[in-house]
Amino acid sequence: MSVKDITDRQVCEVVELMARERLHTGHLTMLGLLSDMTGQPEKVCWRAMERTCRRDLMDYGSSHNVAFLTPKGLALLATAPPAR
Repeated sequence: MSVKDITDRQVCEVVELMARERLHTGHLTMLGLLSDMTGQPEKVCWRAMERTCRRDLMDYGSSHNVAFLTPKGLALLATAPPAR
């Protein structure tokens, strides 16, 4: 259980998925979806999301559940191979 086990790409994929299919994922929160995808506890996922924000790959206003990708985050998804 470590933040290093969750990649920035995985966080960006969750942000993009929630933005695109918010009502169709079956998850109410990004933390829940990221936790399910990675098998990590939500507190570890929260730290990974904070790290991704610090790296200017994503940002959010009043809630991390309405996060959005920055231009750097969009570029990461466009250039990096899938994390699976």
